[in-house]
Amino acid sequence: MLRERLRAQAQEIKTLKKTLEEERRKATSELKNTRYFYENILASMPGHVYWLNKDNVYLGCNDIQADYIGLDDRTEIVGLTNLDMPWAPAASVADDHNFFAMKRGEEITVEEESWMKHHGKKEIFLSKKVPLKNPDGEVIGILGVSFDITEKKEMERELRFANQKLEQANRVKTQFIENISHDIRTPITGLLGLAQSMYDRAQDDSAREESRSMIDATNQLLSLLNQVIDITQADYNGKEHTTEDFLLNEVINQQFDMLKPAIKDKHLKFSYFISPVVPNCLRGARILFERILLNLLSNAIKFTHKGYVQLDVDLSEQSTATDEPILEIRVKDSGIGIPQDQFEKIFENFTKLHPSYKGVYEGYGLGLYAVKQALERMGGEINVESKLDEGSCFTITLPFKLGNHTNIKSLSKDNVKKLLKPSVKLSTKAVNHPLKTTVHGKLERANLLLIEDQPLAARAVIHLLKGLGCQVTHAHDGEQSLELLEKTNFDLIIADIGLPRMSGLDVAKHIRSQSNSRVAKTPIIALTSHITHTKKNICIEAGMQDMFTKPLTISTAQDILDRYVPLRELSV
Repeated sequence: MLRERLRAQAQEIKTLKKTLEEERRKATSELKNTRYFYENILASMPGHVYWLNKDNVYLGCNDIQADYIGLDDRTEIVGLTNLDMPWAPAASVADDHNFFAMKRGEEITVEEESWMKHHGKKEIFLSKKVPLKNPDGEVIGILGVSFDITEKKEMERELRFANQKLEQANRVKTQFIENISHDIRTPITGLLGLAQSMYDRAQDDSAREESRSMIDATNQLLSLLNQVIDITQADYNGKEHTTEDFLLNEVINQQFDMLKPAIKDKHLKFSYFISPVVPNCLRGARILFERILLNLLSNAIKFTHKGYVQLDVDLSEQSTATDEPILEIRVKDSGIGIPQDQFEKIFENFTKLHPSYKGVYEGYGLGLYAVKQALERMGGEINVESKLDEGSCFTITLPFKLGNHTNIKSLSKDNVKKLLKPSVKLSTKAVNHPLKTTVHGKLERANLLLIEDQPLAARAVIHLLKGLGCQVTHAHDGEQSLELLEKTNFDLIIADIGLPRMSGLDVAKHIRSQSNSRVAKTPIIALTSHITHTKKNICIEAGMQDMFTKPLTISTAQDILDRYVPLRELSV
């Protein structure tokens, strides 16, 4: 009985062993298959895949990595180090990256260089290094995955080079335009002055008509020149994009002053309103903002034969979602209107709805394109509403920051008062205010020094200033102006920037360095062919008070005299 039981148990044990052996063989086979499966996945993975122990000794890699370093089989990498690789000179850098990732215990991404002799070139890889950990969380090695980005880097380098070439070409183009504009503007300015002088001395209607035609023609040339320069600068990204603090009401008043003659000539009613909730002191790209306002208002005046032009400034509804002011500005007119199917076209470069050859409206199709470019650079938007023969409304939204009035150098006492309360102004009779044609009697004793190397341009400015009752002494260059300053006290100095040998900036610096306090404190005004923010800042740093564009107009000259030649300080 006992023997039979033992025999049965032995058989059971034999059967169990057989079953266990079958299970072992099955498990071993499955393990081999799984390992083969994962090894095939690793071997076939894109990019360069490799793994090392914590001593930076290779334990394996994929086929791409093995082929890259010249191995017949990927298992040959086992036991090798970076010193055994074709990139041995850079081995220490690769080891440092691995050690850093293992010490940190987190993955890192780095760029690594490799010089492969059989490739004959330096190659760049973007590598991700991932620490490998055991079940206890201890770092036991590193897994690396690298991708060849040599071609991408070369494309980036070529793109940077192309961008540099493009920027250089843009700078050369812009500089050429500015240089040639100065050379063109100088004789045009002289012609304008002579035409104005002829008009003033004309004895009959025929002579006045001819001189008036000359004035109109030169003004058209100057307008074209200004718009070409504006569009050149609008296309040159980054130029005149510097932000500054400014007063909103001051900017609007300046635009109105420039447009006042055209408004008066067409007998239009002009008005503007600034909502009480709009902060008066703002920070933003002032020059771009001025360009936007001037072009929109000029267009409104140009295409309005009778009726009104209106400017409204309010806070946009978007301002409620931010602490920074977003202005909503509307320019309305009762002009000829725009067909709805032309709304997008009017913002294209050199586009005119009324071609010049039809002789109806002057212009070159640049204004609204410049507006669009400036708005894009300031992060603003524009919308158009219009009906033919009824008028148009251009609405722009522009983001600004709150300004600091202490940063505004030209802040007047009146504007300081206006800072204490919101700026609100409504002027519906602005066109009835005549332009000044004479100045206070005492101003006739104002003694001015003009520094201008171009005789024709100098003659025009002298005629204009004398017409305002000023005494004008002309210096042909910087050296002569310094000699005159040693002998005579002047109330104001007006200097061209582009003087030969000693520039207007050099003259200003020399004057400000003088021990003679009277000379050193004399106001200096710069004249230039075209104003940029950078150029104006350079003039201010050199000691000048302000900068104005040629040609000098009567209204600008009067503004300069009112601002910088106080009656009580006039020389005798």
